[in-house]
Amino acid sequence: MISNAKPLCSAFLMIAMAGEVCPAQSDRPRVEDPRLRLQLVAEDPDIVTPIGLAIDAKDQLFVLESHTHQRPADYDGPSSDRVKRFADHDGDGTYEDVTVFADGIQTGMNLAFSPDGLLHVVCAMEVLALPDEDNDGRCDGARSILRLESQSRYAHSALLGITFDREGRMYVSRGNLGSRAWRIEGRDGSRIEGYGDGGSILRCRPDGAEVESFAVGFWNPFEIKFDTRGRLLCVDNDPDARGPNRLLHIVRGGDYGHRLIYGGGGNHPFQGWDGDLPGTLPMVGGTGEAPCDLIDCRLSSLPTDYADSVLVTVWNENTIQRHRIEPHGSSIVSSADVLVSGGDDFRPVAIEADRRGNLFFTDWMLVDYPNHGRGRVWKLSTADAKETLTPRSYFAEPLSGSGAPMIRDDPASLRTVLASEDPFERHAAVLALADNGSRATIESMLSDHEALVRLGGLLAASRRTDLSPRWRQDVAARMFSDADAVVRRAALIWAGTAGMKQLRRDIDRAIENIDVTDVLFETYLAANESLDPEFVQAVRDRSEAVAKSIPRSIESGLLQRIASDASRSARLRSLAAKHFDDPLSPEIRSMLSKWAVSEEPILKLSAVQILSRRPDAATRDLLMSLATDDRESDAVRCEALLAISRDASVDAKAIVPLLSESSDSVVIAAARALKEFASQTRTVAAAAELVDATFPPAAVEAIEFASGGRPSRRGETIEQWQTLLATGGDPQAGRRVFLSGAATCSNCHTIGGRGAALGPDLSHLSQSVDRQQVIRSVLLPSEQYAPQYQAWMVLTDDGRIHTGLQLDHRKGGAINMLTIDGTIRHFEADEIEEYSVSKKSVMPDGLEKSLTTSELLDLISFLTADR
Repeated sequence: MISNAKPLCSAFLMIAMAGEVCPAQSDRPRVEDPRLRLQLVAEDPDIVTPIGLAIDAKDQLFVLESHTHQRPADYDGPSSDRVKRFADHDGDGTYEDVTVFADGIQTGMNLAFSPDGLLHVVCAMEVLALPDEDNDGRCDGARSILRLESQSRYAHSALLGITFDREGRMYVSRGNLGSRAWRIEGRDGSRIEGYGDGGSILRCRPDGAEVESFAVGFWNPFEIKFDTRGRLLCVDNDPDARGPNRLLHIVRGGDYGHRLIYGGGGNHPFQGWDGDLPGTLPMVGGTGEAPCDLIDCRLSSLPTDYADSVLVTVWNENTIQRHRIEPHGSSIVSSADVLVSGGDDFRPVAIEADRRGNLFFTDWMLVDYPNHGRGRVWKLSTADAKETLTPRSYFAEPLSGSGAPMIRDDPASLRTVLASEDPFERHAAVLALADNGSRATIESMLSDHEALVRLGGLLAASRRTDLSPRWRQDVAARMFSDADAVVRRAALIWAGTAGMKQLRRDIDRAIENIDVTDVLFETYLAANESLDPEFVQAVRDRSEAVAKSIPRSIESGLLQRIASDASRSARLRSLAAKHFDDPLSPEIRSMLSKWAVSEEPILKLSAVQILSRRPDAATRDLLMSLATDDRESDAVRCEALLAISRDASVDAKAIVPLLSESSDSVVIAAARALKEFASQTRTVAAAAELVDATFPPAAVEAIEFASGGRPSRRGETIEQWQTLLATGGDPQAGRRVFLSGAATCSNCHTIGGRGAALGPDLSHLSQSVDRQQVIRSVLLPSEQYAPQYQAWMVLTDDGRIHTGLQLDHRKGGAINMLTIDGTIRHFEADEIEEYSVSKKSVMPDGLEKSLTTSELLDLISFLTADR
């Protein structure tokens, strides 16, 4: 490991005529715009693991150097984080004066200057001011402005980002704290607190007084900054299973959808990510994985066509993205492409501009979270452009055109805005109604003929904690029966999140006399869980250190009651059955067996899917009879064949005649099922004799694969595979591949509620990455993966190696691990011979070796389908 304890060299940058230090060409990031130039300003050992960056009015660089970030036991660097000051006194581009401006900092995350030139550092648990009143280039002593009180100690989920507005008010972003309780108290006694919520953004006076919550609903909002039109922007890392990461426009009182008490995946019905939850606000645009900072290009001297662009550093994708901003109602939207890209050793973090409009950014370099002794600082500037932007000052008067809505408080005006299609306008009207509207005005909105107006009245009522609990409960209960499904959903979410346990029986109204969608039913079940009296009391008592660990349960017998109620719609009954616990009770098995031979297609298909989880002998016979009955629908037959293919005890001879069916989908499903019985060589040989020129190519590939031959259309390189899999495929068939024993995807991943939790839930994958990225992830799973999915290996004293995800490293050396077979294992310290991290993801390589090209094509089509 490289030590950075050596004395600083006053002339460590022997910058050449071009003003740059040249690393090895293979290590150098690439700028996609030929008009721009990238220069290396500093590198290790002179600057290591740099995180935050700020630039003062003299164009001095202040770089936050981390030494306490998951610090390894054998790390030999300084014992605290420090801020290094880089000064270029003669303006020749060489920073000849490099000193330590401040040290003694613990878990520093970001830096920012206030309008009066005072440097601040946000640390995981506090915000410090770093004054230099005698102007000697050294901090006179850190002064604590704000402190976070919480049992959470993970830096990436505590205090994260910091910025100031023109009036000097300080804004600080906070991560989700792992759903632990937290409190921040201002110097004047003002206080905000939470438990189980998501991340938030707070605002206060520069001295730490008048602390208030500004916006909520984040995962881990790593940095916040104002753009030159006065809009507060944020980059937010995503929950483990929900994407993409977000570029957000932050407004006062905004809710951006995330509550960690409902789990880390982001797919709970009470969680939203892109304005998809009633009352929440959408993202400006999606970013790559692990965005760390952003900057409005009008602060730079880049070419003029960058005027309406924002740059975002993306740590885990080794890139800096350019987001082209366009007005969208009273907010903005963006489309992104890559401006700077590098290899695995390029990890951009903080980005800032100097007075001349040059951009500087820090580079963590390695994928390792712990301090590792590497690091760089880069400069991005214009090299060849006829017209460039005139850089604006960060605290200059904002440009016009922010699009912020002006809301009048009179009922008629509020009603008009509440009916708007613009979510930011509606949000502003809801705030105005909640802040200044009378109870009578809210009641008038709740009875309006427009659903959006009723929704606005409901959301305003949910914010009015000054009104009686009885009235609030009455409003929620009334709206369970609203004519609009979205209003019903909002009422369910309000009742659930507010813990209105008295309404647990009333929520049944939300699924009556309406065409119940999947989303509404999932929300109904989530409300039933959240109104469990024991759960409500545990949340109020904060009985668990980690709120997301509080158990909650659906009312006993509820699902069976709905599923067995013949007066309910078949769709609603099937939705209830989908949530039956495994293993199934004899009573439920009996009901599903009746469904499987009923005349109702939805119930029949649902029964096949559920019974196939753990088939007994009777169920195997039933599934085979359904698969071989040409009077059944293709969907039922294909689903039955999928279930049969996962059961090694089946005699596959009965499947062979299905290859002569007229339905291509049945033939393909039968061929793929036979592929799973390759060990039954006589059966496979009999199947191979039936193959002729009329067979669907996907079926031919499967039989060839089962027979041990080399199927056609195979890729030899990743590039060839990307071409083969670029277009086409059947998403429904791909769903069956996902659940098949050949792919084993569902052993680790979940989609639509089916699967396991070793890897991320893939339900929203298509919103996070494009098709080519999915192909690379499937074929090269260890090329790019989130650090939380890095595999760990435990060698136990019996000589066995266990691989999986580290869940917890316990006191004394014991380890909890989620192993690749889906079980949670506890290893005592005295049984562990060796414990090490793998350089690979927990997802194994070589999936393409067990699937035909057609199966891969269908799988990719399924994974990238919109849901």
